[in-house]
Amino acid sequence: MKADKMKAKLLIVAVILIGVGVAACKKDQFTTKPQIKLKSVNTDRVSQNQVLNIVLDVTDKEGDIQDTLFMERVRYSCEPSNEITKYKIADFPSQGSLKAEIDITFYNGLDNPNYNAFISNFCASVSGEKTDSGYYKIWVQDRARNVSDTVKTGIIVIE
Repeated sequence: MKADKMKAKLLIVAVILIGVGVAACKKDQFTTKPQIKLKSVNTDRVSQNQVLNIVLDVTDKEGDIQDTLFMERVRYSCEPSNEITKYKIADFPSQGSLKAEIDITFYNGLDNPNYNAFISNFCASVSGEKTDSGYYKIWVQDRARNVSDTVKTGIIVIE
């Protein structure tokens, strides 16, 4: 009889510990500091008149990521340089924990009225082709000025 009571107590303790562990794992998904993950990059080579599309998954405990997205372009070609550009994250209603997808799209073409110099600014290579290569570092800041970690794309060649 005592052995059965002891087993029951151990089982109850095990269930409580498992429940706490599951709750802790779930809780880690949403933190005050925004969390970002690189979900996809549509290509590693962007030709003239093509699109570069970067998709991020973002979570935030307070749901207040409607502040700023930062992108640092680290270039290898010609004179290596780093350029940081800030983008305003659109305002949208949110209450509490938030899981969202951020879709970043750049068009590599001069015939676009919304031409974005962030993707262009090419330098001539030795062969005379206009190409540039490097990668992007991306992070977000929420309204409370909490800053996420940085994600990094693979190397991208822009023609």
